[in-house]
Order: sequence, then C-alpha cells, then structure tokens
Amino acid sequence: MKISVYSNEETVMYAAMELKKYLKMMFPDKNTSVGAFDKGIKIGCFNELDIDDIVDNISQDDDVICIKTVGESGVISGNNPRSVLLAVYEYLRRQGCRWLFPGVDGEYIPVIDSVKDVSTIYKFPFKVRGQCIEGAVSVQNVLAAIDFAPKIGLNSYMLECYSPY
Repeated sequence: MKISVYSNEETVMYAAMELKKYLKMMFPDKNTSVGAFDKGIKIGCFNELDIDDIVDNISQDDDVICIKTVGESGVISGNNPRSVLLAVYEYLRRQGCRWLFPGVDGEYIPVIDSVKDVSTIYKFPFKVRGQCIEGAVSVQNVLAAIDFAPKIGLNSYMLECYSPY
C-alpha cells in the first residue's frame, strides 16, 4: 500500500507513520510505504489537498475530518494537522481497529484481507474533548494517556496538579 503525504507538518508526518504502522499489522504480507506518490492514499490538510470547500465557517480550533477512500486509494484529511491525525485513527477504526485503553495491550488490530471503502465528513461537536488524570501517576502513565487520546477522538489532556505524585 502506498501512503502519499502532502504536508511537512510534524503531526501530519506522524499520522502517516501511524497509518503505515497499523496497516503493516493489518496486512503483514503487503509492502506499505510512505512517500510522494501519484497513487495510493493521500494524507494532508484540506488546503494542501485543494478541498477547502467541505464545511463552511470552520476555524482552526474546530476539528473536521474528511475520509474518501476506495480500496487502497483516496484521501484522508482534516482542516488542521491535529484533525489529520484524528482522521487516520477514524479510518483505521472503520477498518476494524480498536483502542480500548492506553498501551499496546489495549489495542485490537485485526488481520484482514482487504480494506473497506470509507466515505465520511465529520465535524466534532465540541472544540475541547479531553481527559484528566488525578492522583499519583508516573511518566509512563502520562505518555501512554497522551498517545491514547487521539486514537479515541480526544484532543486535550490535563493533569490535576502541578506535581501529580
């Protein structure tokens, strides 16, 4: 499978690498690569993919995703880099992936024969969607929670205290 990245943004590049990682798990016998291709799945922000006219009156604070794929080609995009990452996880969710709790033990990644076609445009109803950890936490817990948040559609994270230990 080919993943073509239309952005130099760090978050979009991370989204492409996450897509590659999970597609490799889902299709262990297929070669999956990230680069600048004419074919495959295109990843980027709306303005980079010339699809600005999806939703009227959106700001960069909103999260809007657009996924239009047929087989192994199409577009996974968002109105900002964070939304592109959310779109990648939504695409993977539509393929059967599940993230039940932080860490690799909380992942369910199916091995499948082919990808499903996906067509969706979605504006998240709330600008802030997050979680808060209270009490004693370790660095590993915090990092795992931050990694987990966008996989379930969250865009923020908060510690209750300055020194949560």
